[in-house]
Amino acid sequence: MVVLCEDRQHEVFVRKFLQKMGWQGSIRTEKAPPGEGSAEQFVKKQFVKELAEYRRNRNRVSIALVVMIDGDDRGPAERRAELEAACRKKKVPFVDSTERVLIVVPTWEIETWIAYLEKEDRTVNETTNDYPRLSKPRKCQPHVEKLAGMCRKKQLSESAPPSLLSACDEYNKRMAS
Repeated sequence: MVVLCEDRQHEVFVRKFLQKMGWQGSIRTEKAPPGEGSAEQFVKKQFVKELAEYRRNRNRVSIALVVMIDGDDRGPAERRAELEAACRKKKVPFVDSTERVLIVVPTWEIETWIAYLEKEDRTVNETTNDYPRLSKPRKCQPHVEKLAGMCRKKQLSESAPPSLLSACDEYNKRMAS
């Protein structure tokens, strides 16, 4: 499994989620180096390389690729379009429905999901970045455990942020086999 993400909080969130969902294989993480430019640009650039690598190896070993990138002020649809454009630019076909490639995009940022999971708060607003960062990335663990339980049972409440509902659905379609 390869996890491509922006930062340590993304890495911890995705790793814990995969472990709680039963992933037992190794996990290699590629995350943006801190203080070396835009994390979003790093993910977009690295995505094309990791997708090509996934395709080279998928028939020899059981592998998957999970990409997490914040939507910031653009949102999930535009972020996916940007990843698709990066592939087109390098003449690499974008992800198809048969591939174990999961693209996860919180509408604004991961802190929105964590705020929702903390209290299942119906008032969480995905279009703002008003939610504080955790003091330590590992503090997301109880929230991730909660999410894994809801996602496994396909019981995320309708009040969940739409991007979180979508991520859980995509996980169940692409990875839970």
